[in-house]
Amino acid sequence: MLEDQWDVGRLPQRDLPVSEIKGAQRCKIREIGDALVRSGFTTLDEQARVLGLGRSTTWTLLRANHKNSGLSPAVINRMLSAPRLPALVRSKIIEYIEEKSEGFYGHRKLPLRRFTQGLSVKRVRVERDRQLLAANG
Repeated sequence: MLEDQWDVGRLPQRDLPVSEIKGAQRCKIREIGDALVRSGFTTLDEQARVLGLGRSTTWTLLRANHKNSGLSPAVINRMLSAPRLPALVRSKIIEYIEEKSEGFYGHRKLPLRRFTQGLSVKRVRVERDRQLLAANG
């Protein structure tokens, strides 16, 4: 995977091909699906229910068949608001938010600003969840 090419808190290397940067984003999104399976949610209906999303949105998310923009703030907010969201899945979503907000997936400043502003309503909760997850190991 591309993890060795990233420095936490820094933008990705600009000499990487766009396909590799977008591949890293798709990989991170697939990790959310893997976390669902590891948490015991193996059917699409179960996964959609636990994510708080519709079946078609869940299908698209799990297949990483989305635009190059990645997951929208609205979808992320809905997932983080889901009452039965497993901790492992929540941690993968938070990792995605952190990496995307840092520009790891090659987005320009304006789209990143729009992304983080879309999450601002949930920012306090995301930060609290991140701290809880870190404290629980």
